[in-house]
Formats: sequence, structure tokens, C-alpha cells
Amino acid sequence: MNLYNEVKECLADILPIRDKIHSNPELSFEEHNTTKIIKDFLLDIGIDVIDLGTDTGVVGVLRCKNKNSKKIALRADIDAIATDNGAMHLCGHDYHTSALLCCAKYASQNIDKIKNNAIFIFQPAEETTTGAKYLINNGLWDKFPFAPDMMFGIHNRPEMADGTVRVQSGPLMSSKSDFTITVKGKTGHSGSPHQCIDPITASASIVQAVQTIISRNTDPFQPCVCAICSIHGGSPSNFAPESVTMTGSIRSLDKDTHINCERRLREIVANTCSAYGCTCDIDIKSLVPVLNNTEAMTEKALKIAQNAVSDDKIVTSTPCMGSEDFSVYGEYIPYYFYWIGSGKAGYDNAPWHSADFSIGEEFLPTASSIFVSALMTELN
Repeated sequence: MNLYNEVKECLADILPIRDKIHSNPELSFEEHNTTKIIKDFLLDIGIDVIDLGTDTGVVGVLRCKNKNSKKIALRADIDAIATDNGAMHLCGHDYHTSALLCCAKYASQNIDKIKNNAIFIFQPAEETTTGAKYLINNGLWDKFPFAPDMMFGIHNRPEMADGTVRVQSGPLMSSKSDFTITVKGKTGHSGSPHQCIDPITASASIVQAVQTIISRNTDPFQPCVCAICSIHGGSPSNFAPESVTMTGSIRSLDKDTHINCERRLREIVANTCSAYGCTCDIDIKSLVPVLNNTEAMTEKALKIAQNAVSDDKIVTSTPCMGSEDFSVYGEYIPYYFYWIGSGKAGYDNAPWHSADFSIGEEFLPTASSIFVSALMTELN
């Protein structure tokens, strides 16, 4: 069975919705118009909408006719990213949403073919990696007429050829912790440095010293990132500020590596500040675990992919150090996360969040086919 051509015919009614969502991007937890568009569409095609009492995000349910079927949750993210010019869909969530809407439409129109019950999850706030936990905390698994047996999600991947599907076990995307460092000194006139405790000098040393966490404290065979991404402090040119604030993130594919990185960050910041006569506050927030595709779920994912696309479209690739809060669902149920290629042949395809980001024509029908196949494939 190859669903691609059959599902592609369903996209005619979806493309205008994609264009509407694309031209009206909304930031995390502000997806009010996007939520309304999705909800209205699902109700129009006969999908039951579950009220979680949330301001944004939509969850729909479709029951198949097979009483012994599996219960499959399918997830798409709906938010855009913040840019200097406002919100923009530079990560493809408008396409992800459209793929799941296409699946919902196909399933509702072909209910006799569907082998599994469906839960359609249109999740807010993936860009802030907080939307999955938000839905769960608002009763995502408690308010369903049935509990899901497993869950599948998709994301475009510009580095992969348009229309290819990654099926591979193991870590796919990294765990993530965000940190805020506040370096506190003593303000004073720059002409009297001996009367000041300059947090800028201490902060400059921290920025340099933090680089050694990866180069000197981390197993080189364990990917890890510890990045200071912003630094704020001072204004006029004639005095030392009271404090400097830095923010950043830690990402890894291994739990022990992540714990070690957090420990070394605390030690380096505290001891560097002490050496310069400063004090500090360090706040580290763990946001998402590693997104890991297990071997058992990979077997199911391969079966789904083989029913959706031709074998030559099924590929493998290396993981990346970006993070995805889809991994949070894995703390509750088995899951699998697909990358689906969106890179256009012959182009220098821009990565996620780039102003030049775009998606190839084969992504949407391929992603829709994967979603549909998850509902039409018998899964143990």
C-alpha cells in the first residue's frame, strides 16, 4: 500500500488554510486565530473537539469502527517564531498543522478504511518548548474518551531531500536546559576602578571560561552544547554597572553529560565571580529531555513509512542539537518522531529560523501520508 497519491488529492482544500495560517503567524500561547481556524475545520468535517479549557491549541478525536483497534495520538505544532519584524513561520509549523488537518480530513472521509482510533493534537508553544507540558497539565490525557497507546509526530528537515522520511532508532534531538546568570558587582566611576567591583570584567572571563566545559570537561564522543546567547549590562561610558545578566542554554544527547555540564557551569560561574570579587545568582531550568526513538517504536514507524511512501524515500541521518518538546510526551506514552525532508534539489536550503527558510513541494503530501498511514496501519 502506498498512500501518497491518494492522500495528495485531499490537499486541495488544505492549501488555502495553510496560506491563511502562514500569512497570520502567531507566537507561542498567542495562537488564538490559528486555534479558531483549526477548531472550525475539525468541526466542519465531523471531528469531535475535546475542550481542555486552554486559550490556544486544539485536540480532536475520531473513532474508527474496529473496537479492538489501537488508539493513536498524532501531534502538530502551531506557533510561529519571534523576529525583528514580528512573528513569522520560519520553522514550518504552518505546514505541520496543514499536514495533520489533511490527515483528519482524509480519515473522516474514509472512516471504513481507518484501522486505529485517532487523537489529533494541535499543540501551542513548541518554540518555547513549553506547550506539551501545558497541554498535559491541563488534562490532555485525562479528558479523552480513551487513552492513547502510542504517539507520532513530524517535523520538516531542510537538510534532507524533499519528500524523504527519516526512520532510525536512537537519539534524534537534544535535551535542553536554559540558564540565567546574574553577576553582581559594585557600581562606581570608571576613573576610580579601585573603588568599583566591575561585573563586566568578571562576565567576560565567564564567557571565555564556559567554553572549556565542552573542550575540557566533556567526553568528545558525547555531543553537548553550552552556549551563552545574550549578555546585558552597563550603559554610559563613565561608570561600572551594578550587575550583568547573561542567558544561554545547555543541550546534550546524554543525561549524565547534561548533568555534568550543569555542574561545571555552576562551579565556573561561582568561582570566577569570587576571583573578581563579585557575587552571582545562577538559575538553570530543565525544559525537555532527549528526544529518543526506541527500537520498538522504530519498527512501527518503519511499517507506517513503508505504507506511506516508496522504499527509496526512507532514509537515515545524523541527529541534531536542536530540542523538541515532543519528547515530553514520552514520559507518559511510547512515541516516535519523524523528520521529513523539505530541502529543494539544487538550492542552498536555509535552516530552521532563518529569514530565507522555505519548504519544498513534496513535504506536505509526504507528511500527510505519514499521519494517515499511522491510522491505517495495523500496529501491535
